[in-house]
Amino acid sequence: MLAIAASGLLALQLPTARADAFGRLFHTPAQRETLEQDVPPPPVIEAPAPPPAPAAAGTALRIDGILRRSDGANTVWLNGEMAPLPPGLHLAADHQRVLIPEAEPHRRLRVGDTWPVADPGAAPSPRPRSTARNDAR
Repeated sequence: MLAIAASGLLALQLPTARADAFGRLFHTPAQRETLEQDVPPPPVIEAPAPPPAPAAAGTALRIDGILRRSDGANTVWLNGEMAPLPPGLHLAADHQRVLIPEAEPHRRLRVGDTWPVADPGAAPSPRPRSTARNDAR
């Protein structure tokens, strides 16, 4: 116990080292300046490109793909580009990969269809898909 007290008194009487004498990580001011010049500048972060503008009113949208993920995130490809759903269309509530126009809730738009249909007589009316194999016979 006496040895600890003696070493404590001895430590109090020794001159303390100044932080300036050590520098940053024991480097001289010239070495610190060289190190500062060697540090690359921080990377410039560019703003992401804005999403593609929705098609103008009156332009038909081609539905190229619909992806429904199990986590709830859905993706739609319109006119060859990934895009948000345009106003007036929404995904079916069940797990079908179809879009439903709000103005025509009975219509089901599948991949390959266009919306809005320019000539309603030219577009085939949507039919429910049959599961029976003997329908073609």
